[in-house]
Amino acid sequence: MTDTPRPLTPQQLEAARRLVRGASGSEAAAAVGVRPETVSRWRRDPAFTAELRRLVELAEHGDTRARVEALTPKALDALTDALASTRAPLALRIEAAAALLAFAASIQRPPDAEP
Repeated sequence: MTDTPRPLTPQQLEAARRLVRGASGSEAAAAVGVRPETVSRWRRDPAFTAELRRLVELAEHGDTRARVEALTPKALDALTDALASTRAPLALRIEAAAALLAFAASIQRPPDAEP
């Protein structure tokens, strides 16, 4: 039988958030009202380190996702402009069309999917 890890306390969760945002162990400890040695001990706890990894991954991927989402309309506008421009070189227009078609193919739903 596998032991289920106990959930982290609110203090541990807040300390983990502060550590991921760049606080030192002493700063995180002071913020949550524990001794620095307690945070050092938490850092050796598998559940705490798993939470730290989860928060780092969320921060990294969340930021990337937000940036991509924010830039997507501009990228589509640039593709539209390149496709519509008669002054743009034909090779650029073909490259823009290929990029747009590749993207459209990657997001199309299977024929049996509901809208």
